[in-house]
Amino acid sequence: MSEQALFVFGLYMSTSISIEVQNISQLTDAGFYAVYCYKETYNKSRYKVYHTKGLKSKFDW
Repeated sequence: MSEQALFVFGLYMSTSISIEVQNISQLTDAGFYAVYCYKETYNKSRYKVYHTKGLKSKFDW
């Protein structure tokens, strides 16, 4: 990511991000080289845009 992209990201997102991955060595030993993390949205007005099908399509589920 470029420095400018990171600056813009910081304008809209929290500047503090933390994740916990347990047993990361098991993943790397098995050949994994990347872990992708997705931020869920619980903004009721936007929820249907991102969760269109299945049980997750029901915000109150």
